[in-house]
Amino acid sequence: MIASVTLISSLILIILVDLFTVSPEKISGNGNIGVSVVIVAIPVYIVFLGSSLLLISRILKANKLNKKTLSAVLTGSLVVGILLIYGQLNMVETLFQELGGCPDQISSRVYHFGYLNQYTNTMFYNPYIFGLGVCLVLIWTFSRKLLAKCKK
Repeated sequence: MIASVTLISSLILIILVDLFTVSPEKISGNGNIGVSVVIVAIPVYIVFLGSSLLLISRILKANKLNKKTLSAVLTGSLVVGILLIYGQLNMVETLFQELGGCPDQISSRVYHFGYLNQYTNTMFYNPYIFGLGVCLVLIWTFSRKLLAKCKK
């Protein structure tokens, strides 16, 4: 129950973070309203990951999966995780290109703003981060189950 509520909440918060993040082509003088959504989103997301880890662990304990299935899910999670890391890095690089550079570069629109500002909220909480956390939970739970099977 907690996993499903926090899943829905986390997905809604991804949308809200995006909604309250100013696009690089606009000029904002309203401060960083989106940071309040990020501050709420991160603890909800952590609870989602923790409850998902417990739920998946219980499911794996109740069901007998063979090593081949465990290995396939583990490999798939690793591949998807690597793709998500690539997507995240690409998104961050594109964002800073659109902003004219990082906050420490004089030519940047966010010069001296710091990395968390009204233009970069989505850099810290987005679908890539969400998916990567899910992959890490799957990698953790399935590798533990696979290691336990190999010890037998």
